[in-house]
Amino acid sequence: MDPFVISFLLGIVQVIASGLWSLSFEFSSYSSINWSSALIPVIVLGVLASFGGQTLQVIGQKYTDATSSEIILMTESLFGSLFSVTLGFEELSYNLLIGGTLD
Repeated sequence: MDPFVISFLLGIVQVIASGLWSLSFEFSSYSSINWSSALIPVIVLGVLASFGGQTLQVIGQKYTDATSSEIILMTESLFGSLFSVTLGFEELSYNLLIGGTLD
């Protein structure tokens, strides 16, 4: 199947699900958001980081066997946490360790 079709469908589901979640649980805090300074970073994060990264992942999976692909996806949270702690963005905590072992 075409990886761009899969990415587009995943993107649509994510937009709908996150929109419903936000309207259901975070609508009351919309008035405290500085929309003029927050809109561009949110769009960049959503389009480039999330959708772009997801599209590259789906394209890469097309050319990778299932076992290698699964090992890479399983270690995503491990390396994310490892780099976050190593680069100083997060402190190593019990919650991080417990979450890492549950994943």
